Amino acid sequence: MPFSANCPCQGGSLEKFVQPVILAILAEESLHGYGLTKKIGTILKDIKPGPGSSGIYKALQYLEKNGLVSSNWDNTEKGPAKHLYSLTDEGSACLAAWANTLENFHESLVRLLNVVCRATVKKKGTCCQKKFLSIKGKKSGKASLRKRGLS
Repeated sequence: MPFSANCPCQGGSLEKFVQPVILAILAEESLHGYGLTKKIGTILKDIKPGPGSSGIYKALQYLEKNGLVSSNWDNTEKGPAKHLYSLTDEGSACLAAWANTLENFHESLVRLLNVVCRATVKKKGTCCQKKFLSIKGKKSGKASLRKRGLS
């Protein structure tokens, strides 16, 4: 039985990761929601499904409610006034905490990927199979696995 398109294994449950992206972008410049959405789309382009604009605006509301970003009405451009979002001091501290959290996640994910690869390396179409069994210039897949501590 195939798994659902809504299965967490598809990466669709990573919406909280949009928060540090928003904070990091706003650390560099204040932007409107649309500008944030475009930049986030560029940064997270390989995550499918990526965060939709409604999720980004919900994250902005959450971040603003919690004092991590602030917004002001900007009516300097043509058309209706828009919210211009900026990072607060609390948001800057939160971003630093996110950096530590993401580094810890990164280390844990590398260990987890090694465990998953050991279990799936021989299954065609997995990233593990592509990375560890089809490396050019290696004598055998098992040798490249041993070298990476996966056998």
